[in-house]
Amino acid sequence: MKILMIAPEPFFEPRGTPFSEYFRIRALSELGHEIDLATYPLGQDMEITGLRIFRSLRVPGITTVKVGPSIGKLFLDFFLFFTVVKLLFKNRYDVIHTHEEAVFWGVMLRKLWRVPHIYDMHSSLPQQFKNFNIVHAAWIHKIFQAFENFALQSSDAIIAICPYLKEHVVESGIKSKVFVIENTPESEAVLPGEQNTRKELPSFPDKKVVLYAGTFEHYQGLDLLLESIPLVAQQKPDVLFLLIGGVAKLTEFYQDKARKLMIESYVRFMEKIPAADVRHFLEMADVLVSPRKSGTNTPLKIYSYLRSGKPIVATNLVTHTQVLTSEISVLTDPNPKSFAAGIIRAMEDPEIPNLVKRARRVAEEKYSYKEYVSKIAQLYGYVQNLKNPRELKTATSETAL
Repeated sequence: MKILMIAPEPFFEPRGTPFSEYFRIRALSELGHEIDLATYPLGQDMEITGLRIFRSLRVPGITTVKVGPSIGKLFLDFFLFFTVVKLLFKNRYDVIHTHEEAVFWGVMLRKLWRVPHIYDMHSSLPQQFKNFNIVHAAWIHKIFQAFENFALQSSDAIIAICPYLKEHVVESGIKSKVFVIENTPESEAVLPGEQNTRKELPSFPDKKVVLYAGTFEHYQGLDLLLESIPLVAQQKPDVLFLLIGGVAKLTEFYQDKARKLMIESYVRFMEKIPAADVRHFLEMADVLVSPRKSGTNTPLKIYSYLRSGKPIVATNLVTHTQVLTSEISVLTDPNPKSFAAGIIRAMEDPEIPNLVKRARRVAEEKYSYKEYVSKIAQLYGYVQNLKNPRELKTATSETAL
């Protein structure tokens, strides 16, 4: 099939949605499909068989895009839309596959060009505005929710990246066509063409290393993590908390918070690093943490954590418990005291090696790359069987609801 994929993000950039887009494209390539990717004029080109990248016009003054909604994305989306329309006039496509807010274009273009549309749902768009504290008025959220419900109803197939999102789709009244495909591939191990940027990556042989790897956005709960450090250090004076993945502004913000907490000697901050470097730090760590205090989507890092062979400490919230259980991780209440106790348990409890073994077994059985490609194949097999966008067949795969 010839696929038009629309990605309103920098591609490629090592963060959540671009990682997901990369692995969708890679799986589709391995399945023999051709992909034209329409995306922003930002990011690294990737060489994948069957992939052509078409970038929209540059917007003066915009060289980066932060995670989440922003004014800059509005300008970039404006020019990206015209890139998409141009491609549709020039080429004949079998499927339109949209990510994030491009779903609203997809449901419109689907009708105009009579091409089936797949919505790759990485999050609930109204929920994003809550998570990023952008809009607080309840009536505005209701409007956003109405738009999202329309987009869901008007799409021919929906990818939900976690079970919670599937439930959200079901609550909107959709009884079929939703496929759960988690973002499970091991990003730090398989991206081509990346080399370590340093001749020698840092190590801390005399320390017990607690690693956080991910963005530094507020919903990730890094304030909770920093506030737990004094409690851990009281019992484990040789501990070192290593936080990796922030942009400069947020890294400076949390460095300042660490100074105010007087924990500078127990914490190190690193900005974004190449995905290929992450493996080094996962192998070096003694404990892996995910301190989120809000949100519903499973963090991409959790799947890498499961394969790592290291104990995981995470907050006992739906964002984690869709994948994690007390049998394969240490789950805590979302407060510093409980989180600190969880980290200490991960270092001391003699049961932890068995917990780690079970975690790796779950990763191999439920979240392997082979299983991921199989789910993509089932989804596209379903779409390929559609006679036209108005005559949907009921999905029969186990992945579909």
